[in-house]
Amino acid sequence: MLCRGDIARYLSGLSLFLFLLLPVRALAGAWTLDEKEFLNITTLRAFQADRFTDASGNEFSTPDYDKLALETQLEYGYSPTLTLGAMLNAQHVHQSNALGLNDENYGIGNASLYLRKQIAELEGWVISAQPMVQLPRVGAGYDLPAIGNDDPELEMRLLAGRALFLLSDCDFVNFEAGYRHRFGDASDQVHLEGTLGLRPAPKILLLTQLFVTHSFDLDYASLPTDPSTDRDYRTVTAQLSAVFEVSPSLSLQLGVFHDLYVRNTGEGTGLIFSTWVRF
Repeated sequence: MLCRGDIARYLSGLSLFLFLLLPVRALAGAWTLDEKEFLNITTLRAFQADRFTDASGNEFSTPDYDKLALETQLEYGYSPTLTLGAMLNAQHVHQSNALGLNDENYGIGNASLYLRKQIAELEGWVISAQPMVQLPRVGAGYDLPAIGNDDPELEMRLLAGRALFLLSDCDFVNFEAGYRHRFGDASDQVHLEGTLGLRPAPKILLLTQLFVTHSFDLDYASLPTDPSTDRDYRTVTAQLSAVFEVSPSLSLQLGVFHDLYVRNTGEGTGLIFSTWVRF
């Protein structure tokens, strides 16, 4: 039993996170939704960083940087092999400055539009392509700490997933590789993602994930800022989470993530809580 519908639903939401790269990390796995199926994932995530590593690898302590975001991901199954998607988010950021004063900002971050097209099935693997456009920010202004950026971005991503039979017949693995062209002064990026999903009980799904972002060039900043601006940065982030099925149409996700490697950005830890509604 492939559990195709379950895998598609969980993968559609699990990439919501790599919080440091908001809002463009909410990219789905290789599976597509059923025709006329609708999925709404709402995520609340909190992140804190108190260390910064520059482009040369020098690490130093910084005033606390705190970020709270509310994200909404919408997906619609246009056909059995084509899913349409959109991402929206609102953020509140806070950072103490060198004088001990507090800087705060809030607003709407960058929105993203994408589609996911299944292009092949090869020996149990589902292969899909996913083009995405990230729109310039609106309403966040130019206050610091920054929210979003002013330039659009384009990405093409290839995705491959397959069912596994480890703890149950609904286990799965998913891999993604994307190339992102960033307009403006920021350099282009490569994004890599890997996910292992295991189901120890019929209504519980455990997710282990790794996210990699690699900017081809690094600028030399003196202060940590949110890498969702036009900064160049490199990160490797791990996330562990659990998804609990409340009903066939509602699931809840709770997880923690931590930066394993960073360059030219802050290093920290965060929590996520998501509700997934499907109909």
